[in-house]
Amino acid sequence: MGAYFINSLWVTGLSAAAVVCFGAWAGFALSKARFPLRKFWLALFFIGMILPVQSYLIPLTGLLEKLGVHDSLWALILPYTAQNLPVAILLFAAFFVSLPAELEEAAKLDGVRTARFYFSILLPVARPAVATIVAITCLNTWNEFLMAMLFIVDPAMKTLPVGMIAFEQAHNTDYPALLAGLSLISVPTLLVYAIFNKQIIRGVIAGAVK
Repeated sequence: MGAYFINSLWVTGLSAAAVVCFGAWAGFALSKARFPLRKFWLALFFIGMILPVQSYLIPLTGLLEKLGVHDSLWALILPYTAQNLPVAILLFAAFFVSLPAELEEAAKLDGVRTARFYFSILLPVARPAVATIVAITCLNTWNEFLMAMLFIVDPAMKTLPVGMIAFEQAHNTDYPALLAGLSLISVPTLLVYAIFNKQIIRGVIAGAVK
């Protein structure tokens, strides 16, 4: 169970970091820039929110095999990132619309480059939205079962939800051990929400009002 826990930490942490970085970048572009097919991209991301995972499992399996990442943690990190990006992009776009344009203009006047503006100014200002996206992504990836079961064959690469099945079969009458395993799955997500509780509420309200 310790190995499963570490695998879940890696997958969840890297997925959440990628979703925040790319989601904030795309959300800022969609909220501030005006370019052709902007509404089309917004609609496409909205479709990504409602598209069920079962509809693209087969082509996704072939894509991961061609990329050479099948049966590795990247076979989960990449799909989890893509799966959570639509929600992140739309929420960040709604949040950044409320930011004054003078913030970016002042940064340009001070000679702040794009990368520094993104990491030093944009993300700290968007802490409520970042906390909301981190919590949503962590909940979705930590508890995800279907893709983790289909894309990972190596027992050493399994995450907690899938590994819990093997653990339950080996300890089906050892109830203290089973409860300890269930605690490993449930407690981290509760801690994430407890830590980011206030930020999550602020982020959801900010996006909803705008």
